[in-house]
Amino acid sequence: NSQYASAWRKAVTYLEASGNGLPKKYDEAGNLIPPTSSEQEAYRLAVKNTTLGILRVRFAVGFFAPASPQIQLKSDMAQWISDNGRASWKQAWNKLLEQYPGDYDGAMAKWVELYPNEVPYTVTESERKSIAPLRYAEEAGYFVNQNKELFKDYPSASGFLIPHKSGFSWDAYQTMKDMGMIYNKRVDDYLREVQTASDLQTYYAKKNDYESKLTGSTVDFERTQLRKEFDQWKTVFFAGRPLVQEELSQGSQKAIDRLKTLDELNNMLAQNLDIAPKTEAKLREMSAAYKRYQAEKDSYDQFGGSQQLVKSLKEDTVIKLRSLASYNENTQAAYDVLFGRLLGD
Repeated sequence: NSQYASAWRKAVTYLEASGNGLPKKYDEAGNLIPPTSSEQEAYRLAVKNTTLGILRVRFAVGFFAPASPQIQLKSDMAQWISDNGRASWKQAWNKLLEQYPGDYDGAMAKWVELYPNEVPYTVTESERKSIAPLRYAEEAGYFVNQNKELFKDYPSASGFLIPHKSGFSWDAYQTMKDMGMIYNKRVDDYLREVQTASDLQTYYAKKNDYESKLTGSTVDFERTQLRKEFDQWKTVFFAGRPLVQEELSQGSQKAIDRLKTLDELNNMLAQNLDIAPKTEAKLREMSAAYKRYQAEKDSYDQFGGSQQLVKSLKEDTVIKLRSLASYNENTQAAYDVLFGRLLGD
């Protein structure tokens, strides 16, 4: 049931973050050795016992505590967290997300800098139906309640109009859940995400370093060598981490979701909504700028235009969209999760 599944997901998070997940052993070549059947059984029992322990604690304190118990931060927690009154890893992560509106990657980079060993706590137990970031403050719940038809007609794009207010309201969260905007992850999907969270950050850091060096290189031989070195590293890295490769394969679906959301956003903005007029106007400008870029790029591609011209066009579009995105948190979120990703920024 949902209570057991919720406790199970938390048990997986706690075990992985504390170094008690499935053991990682490597051979002489540095390849990951799959866990034995006895190790898998020991892990299964650890998850089961931890899950039952969480359920017992919930039952014991449920009559007195306003929320589920959480694993507390260590005594050496960063000052910025204690100053904001955060007591658990999840609270700390959610607070950091508020400081990076819509920019999950920026928040993750800062988290890894602060707590490189606590990445599993950044994996959410629920999933959004859309790529638009959702907020669960009271104002957000009221906005959704007042515009239910909008969310039914444009389930992906309408999220870009939700007020970005800090705080959490259970009623707002439940409203969005009842409307199908968010749902609990399957336990097997959650297990894969938690077990690959730290390795994914290693992969992204290596990939960013590779792309940075590639951009800075102007000699074909150097660029060829960089590609060769990265491909060799990637082959060895994935060989011992099949779950990481499986998790990364989800990226193609995200690209499809972005294009679907763009079409839906354009259809939504074509209506005379007048719900958040100024935000809607800025989003229309952003969409128009991206359409101009796409049309000119297609023209260059069709008639064999200079790649330098295409690069310059892209850079100019990025600058224009970044400027428009700075209007408010909603437009910034639209850039961070939609237009910026489409442009590879």
